[in-house]
Amino acid sequence: MADYIDSWSLIYTYPWMAKLLSRHVAPGARILDFGSGPGDVSAFLSKIGYRCTAADDLQDPWHLKDDNTTKILDFNRRAGVEFRVLKQDDAWPWPEPAFDLMLAHHVFEHIQNSPRPLLNLLIGAVKPGGLLVICVPNAANLRKRIALLRGRTNYPPYVHFFWNEGTWRGHVREYVRSDLEEMARFSGLQQVELGTYDYLAGSVSGLKRKLWNVATTFVPSGRDSWYLVMRKPEGWQAPTTLDPADPAAARLARIFH
Repeated sequence: MADYIDSWSLIYTYPWMAKLLSRHVAPGARILDFGSGPGDVSAFLSKIGYRCTAADDLQDPWHLKDDNTTKILDFNRRAGVEFRVLKQDDAWPWPEPAFDLMLAHHVFEHIQNSPRPLLNLLIGAVKPGGLLVICVPNAANLRKRIALLRGRTNYPPYVHFFWNEGTWRGHVREYVRSDLEEMARFSGLQQVELGTYDYLAGSVSGLKRKLWNVATTFVPSGRDSWYLVMRKPEGWQAPTTLDPADPAAARLARIFH
């Protein structure tokens, strides 16, 4: 993994992910890392005994630069990870339940439209009783709260959006706790665990990171990312309508009437 991953991931992200997954599934479980990017998380999980498949369309600008796609595929091959390149017009590779756990690590913030169709595909590929782990940026982290108080944006830097070429593949919608609670409920899944962690804190160092750690110890809801663990119940079927008894039903009805 040398020269492929950053030190923050080695000392924090991968050990944190390993602890999270080990609370719910034992090594040997079959995992699909959907939207895996370079496959670094899959490679780490494979090294500690999980059977990992990584999947991504590899169409982000950095994927297409400097022969990075070839480097990604070669890295995963050497790490013992099966890598599936997903192409837009191809059939979904896993129409039947095949995985013990589905991981989508910082993927859903990039979805342009409703995440419901994608969630249904992912859930369908998980065995009954299996798990989905969704990790997303926290729309209300402390940095963004302070930025808004100062009149700054909580969106990605405008220069990135303005000079973007083609389809925007940056963050579309980031999440707060209630969004994830509703994701589980709307999808017909059992919420198993929901909490915060720091994934992006590796971009700052020294005193700033120490101050961030202290602040988020007292305000854990201000950490930079959320994680949600959901279980697929036996007999799950993709919901087609919102239950009229759901607390959010009245809000939806006001949109269409």
